[in-house]
Formats: sequence, structure tokens, C-alpha cells
Amino acid sequence: MDITEGYMAYLGYRTYYRVVGSLGLSKPPLVLLHGGPGSTHNYFELLDRVAETGHAVVTYDQLGCGNSWDDAMTDHPELWTYATWDGELIALREHLGSIRAICWGSHGEACSP
Repeated sequence: MDITEGYMAYLGYRTYYRVVGSLGLSKPPLVLLHGGPGSTHNYFELLDRVAETGHAVVTYDQLGCGNSWDDAMTDHPELWTYATWDGELIALREHLGSIRAICWGSHGEACSP
């Protein structure tokens, strides 16, 4: 399985993402949202094999979490809002060129329409 990792600029910081499989297939990608804030994408790696069904698997660390942490965020509590995370999900989907996706969140995470 192909695994691509990268960063997307968002609100002056960087959001880490990981894609397993190909985004160009006819089936929409599965975008997984980790719990938090404070958690990371890592536990979703158990679902990498879903990409074998033709659905790419997209995970990312929300701003301020895991590989998306920056020490400059410490004094910016205004970042920790649903508006930030909702906008980040929309920006990521656009960054990856895939507007239509299946979203799944854990630990109370919400998905954008």
C-alpha cells in the first residue's frame, strides 16, 4: 500500500496528514478524525487495510496535536475551538483535492457537511 505523509498550511501553522492508498479512485476516501484535543492519528493506523477496498484512508493530527504541535501555540487558546477544527477539516479535504469524503470521528468528534 502506498503511504503519503505531508503537511498543509493552516492558520499560520502546519497540519500533518497521512494518506494510505490512492485518492484518485472512484470510491470516496475515508477521513478519520481522532479524539481530543490532545490525541493523535496513530491509533487509526489499524485501519490502513481499508485502503485495499479502494477507499483511501486519510488521517491527520488536528492543530495542536501530535505532529501538528508547535510551541508557538502555547499562548493561543483561541485556536482550540470547533470552528478551528471544522475549518481545518474542510481545508484538508480541499488541499487533497477530494471534496467528497466519508468522515468518521471518535471520542465525540464532529464531521463537516
